[in-house]
Parts: sequence; C-alpha cells; structure tokens
Amino acid sequence: MAGAKGRSGRKSQGKIKKMFGYRYTEEEYAYLNDILFKARFTYKTTSRSILEIFKYYDEEMSKKRIDKI
Repeated sequence: MAGAKGRSGRKSQGKIKKMFGYRYTEEEYAYLNDILFKARFTYKTTSRSILEIFKYYDEEMSKKRIDKI
C-alpha cells in the first residue's frame, strides 16, 4: 500500500540502547560501553579507540586464519 503512514521495518526485539547507529540490549550495550571506556582512557579519543579496537580484531582474526592452515 503506497503512501500508507505508520511504522515500517522490523521491531527492535527488546533492544533499547543505541550506539553506532545500531540498537543493543542492556547487556550488549554495557559490554560495548565498558570496552570503549577502557580504550578511550588509553587512546584519548573515541575515533582512535575504535580504530585500535578494529586493528586488534584484525590481528586476532589473521592469527586464527594462519593457525587453521
């Protein structure tokens, strides 16, 4: 029905906290916030913290790929 007003898309399924444009449950949000807080303390800015977290994740995934060979 074109032009119908109302909500569209999927429901949040109990996810109520929002971070980085996504919704998370209370537990997920607390976990992400804790990690980001620790990283911010070390790297001083949010953007640098996120960059370092992804670098660490990439290194760990590379190690797992090498271990499988």
